[in-house]
Amino acid sequence: MWWAVLLVLPVIPFLPAAGPVDIDVVGAVLALGILCTALAYLIYFRLVAAIGPSSTLSVTFLIPVFGILWGYLFLNEPVGINTLFGGALVIIGTMFVTGYAQKLVPILRSEKGVKTTYSPFKY
Repeated sequence: MWWAVLLVLPVIPFLPAAGPVDIDVVGAVLALGILCTALAYLIYFRLVAAIGPSSTLSVTFLIPVFGILWGYLFLNEPVGINTLFGGALVIIGTMFVTGYAQKLVPILRSEKGVKTTYSPFKY
């Protein structure tokens, strides 16, 4: 993260600000940059320790799905059939990555009355 700051720092004088830079703007940038980012990093690494790196990484797969959901709920953005299909594909893929699909198959089979120990997901 600090390397990104050092790379952008020399370019700042050549990029004009979109508006006046006052104490409110500086405070908002610092709050977003320090508080939110630091909090997100702490939560992320605690999640890595708790559930492992593969499952933690799958959280990033769900960011676009939730972005679309919040856009639909709060901004009344339209959601097309392709978006729903893509979201379902992301959720199904995340289920396979986290191992939730392996846990779900025996449950579904027992509800249907299938008496078998075979699972296509066992290696």
